Order: sequence, then C-alpha cells, then structure tokens
Amino acid sequence: MIIIGLAAIVAILAGFIFGISSAEWFFVLIIIGLIAATEMINTAIEALVDLVTTKTHPLAKIAKDTASSATLILSMTAFVGALVVFVPKIIELLK
Repeated sequence: MIIIGLAAIVAILAGFIFGISSAEWFFVLIIIGLIAATEMINTAIEALVDLVTTKTHPLAKIAKDTASSATLILSMTAFVGALVVFVPKIIELLK
C-alpha cells in the first residue's frame, strides 16, 4: 500500500505541476481511488482465505491469484492512463 500511496502523491504533484484539466483530474483521482479500493479488496480476500485454511488448496490459490490479478490489471490500466494524461504535457514542456 506504501507504493500505491507514493504513486498517488507523484500523480497528484504532477497534476499540479503540469496544470491538468478538470477532466484529467477526474480521471487521475478516480483511478487512484479504484486502485486503493482494489488493493483493499485484495488484502481482505487474502486474509479471509488465510482464515479459512492454512493449507495450500487449489481453490484458495485461485482466489488469491484472481484478487491480486485484478489489482495488477487496474494498475497497468492506470499506467497507460497516466501516459495519456502526462506524456503530452511532458512533450510540450520539452519543446
């Protein structure tokens, strides 16, 4: 969760530095919230599975892997979204 928090701070600071639009702010803040919520759900699922069984079970593995994969997919989507929002601003700055 620390990495997610740091990434959120970097995204927010970059938003202020580059003066992103209201629509871009909406996108950035929604993605930050979704990633944080997805990570919390992932943590809850992992804790619940650990509570139910301490043994390695194929269904427990599927539950944990699927929950963490959801976080990974959303994080990759956020990265692409950040490229869409911030790369044009960086290119403009370098001109």
